[in-house]
Order: sequence, then structure tokens, then C-alpha cells
Amino acid sequence: NAEYMGIFKRVCFDFFAYVMQKSSVFKPGWNIEKRVKEDNRIAANEAYAKNVLVVSKNAEWHESQEKFQHSRRAKQEQRLIQEELAAANVELKIRRSARLKALLEEEARQYEHELAQLGLAIAKDRL
Repeated sequence: NAEYMGIFKRVCFDFFAYVMQKSSVFKPGWNIEKRVKEDNRIAANEAYAKNVLVVSKNAEWHESQEKFQHSRRAKQEQRLIQEELAAANVELKIRRSARLKALLEEEARQYEHELAQLGLAIAKDRL
């Protein structure tokens, strides 16, 4: 165990020396620069997440509008159908009353004509 411990310490020391040699002496403030880079990365990720959230909310709103647009359109179409039916009913009543009036006038003329053939007449009040 002591032998392995000695080997482990030597490997660790050699590795540390290798890293120090490759990094050619740590620059002063490298840890601050590393922290600033990390903070900037985190800030960029947070900004991206916020943007994604805004886009998501916008998409949800449009989706809800689309969902309810169908029911609003159906209600509007139903209202227009009801208005058209009401207008058609009014026009039908006007046409029926005109036809009825024409029929009654024709029957009255026919009745007067039949009475005239018999030599009779209807007394009309004329003002």
C-alpha cells in the first residue's frame, strides 16, 4: 500500500508538472476571466430561455385565439342565418298579404260581375 501511495503521489506530481508546463504559468486573474466567461454564458442562456418563454406564450395565445375563432365564426354565421331567416319571413308575409289582397279584390270583382249579370249591385259608401 505504501508503495502504491508513493507511485500515486509521483504520478499526481508529474501530471501537475505537465499541466503547469503546458499552461506555461497561470496568468494573473485567469480565475476572474473564467468566472466572467461563465457568467456571460449563463446570462446568454438565461436571455435565450426568456426569449423562448416569450415565444411560447405568444404561440399559446395565438393557439387559443385560433381555437376560439372557430366557435366565434360559428356563432356569427348562426346569427347571420337567423337574420336572413327573419328578413325572409318578413318578405314572405308581405308577399302573402299582397297575394291575399289581390285574391280578395279579384273575388270581389267577380262577385260584383255575377251580381251585375243578375241585374243587382252592391251599394258602396263613397266619401
